[in-house]
Amino acid sequence: ACLSLDATALIEALAPDGTGVVIGHDWGASAAVGAAIHSAARVRRVVSMALPHPAVLAAHLLGDRAQQKRSWYAWFFQMGTLAEICVAADGHAFVEDLWRDWSPGYQPDPEEMRRLRAMFALPGVTEAALEYYRQTFDARRQAGELSALQAGISSGRITVPAMFLMGADDGCVDPTYLSESAAFCDTPPRIEVLDGCGHFLHLERPDEANRLVLEFLGDP
Repeated sequence: ACLSLDATALIEALAPDGTGVVIGHDWGASAAVGAAIHSAARVRRVVSMALPHPAVLAAHLLGDRAQQKRSWYAWFFQMGTLAEICVAADGHAFVEDLWRDWSPGYQPDPEEMRRLRAMFALPGVTEAALEYYRQTFDARRQAGELSALQAGISSGRITVPAMFLMGADDGCVDPTYLSESAAFCDTPPRIEVLDGCGHFLHLERPDEANRLVLEFLGDP
């Protein structure tokens, strides 16, 4: 809910009297879809990269053993200090290993990965990153005043044109779930799955991902 409110606030700041297109990847996709659900009047189109509709993902997290195994890290992060110690071990090698699991064919730039791991070593960063997962699954950490908004986002309908885009080799979420998102859209969404591509499709295949998004934005 908080991320979705941030996305809406950004539209309001950049276009006080207008609307915007919201495009997000992973957690950003959650923010984008959430904004499209609760602030449809401010969103013209929405693109969700690497995630299906939140209701679809929630259903598979609760009842699909295969997705539960893919999402093992989300449960592991609930283990408090132990999880933080493991993530920080060996210069935050956990981060690079997780990227490899999510995008098995992708070789990120070594310097970029070095900077990413160094960022996680900064005070409070690892804890803050894991807190996203902890607040998602632990109701005691959630703001009560946002519970109704979150419930509405989690199962709400997308009334604006939507696109769902994933890589076929995504190791984080099964891309076959994307088609189920149509049940939560007022108009048939555009669904695209890139072959030979993992979770970080915008980094692995930027030209193709950008082309598909621009085509969608240009659709009548």
